[in-house]
Amino acid sequence: RKSEGKSPVDRNFFVKRVLIDCCGFQATNVFCLQDFPNNGYFDVTFRNVADCIKFLDVFKEKGNQRPLSLLTAEPLFTLPSQRNRVVMLHTYNPHVPVSDVLTFLARYIDLKSDSVQLKDTFGIWTSGHQVKVTL
Repeated sequence: RKSEGKSPVDRNFFVKRVLIDCCGFQATNVFCLQDFPNNGYFDVTFRNVADCIKFLDVFKEKGNQRPLSLLTAEPLFTLPSQRNRVVMLHTYNPHVPVSDVLTFLARYIDLKSDSVQLKDTFGIWTSGHQVKVTL
C-alpha cells in the first residue's frame, strides 16, 4: 500500500520483518523479489508452490497485525472470475516501440486497454507501461 506517496516499508524491512520474522522463511525460499518503491509494492516469487501457499496462509491468519497490516497480498493465480489484471511492463530498451511489446503480449493474453506510460514523481517516464489484461 502507499502511504503519503511513499512505500511504508522498504526492501530490507520486507525481507527481514515480513518474510523472515513473520512468515518464517529464509532467503533461499525466495526465487525473486522485485521492489517498486515509487509505486509502493513488492512482487515476490517463491521457489515452490508450497511456500507461496504458506505465505498466503500466514497473511490470512495475521494480516490484521503489523507488519502484515501495512501490506495487501494479491496472488497472481486466481479464480476465473478474477483474471482481470493490471500488468506493469518494463522495457529495458526505451527505444522499443510499445506497440511491438503489446503485439507480442496479445499472443498470450487479452489486452483490455491501451498502455499508459509510468512516470516518476517528476513526470519523467520510467521506461514502464501499464495495461489492463485478462489472463
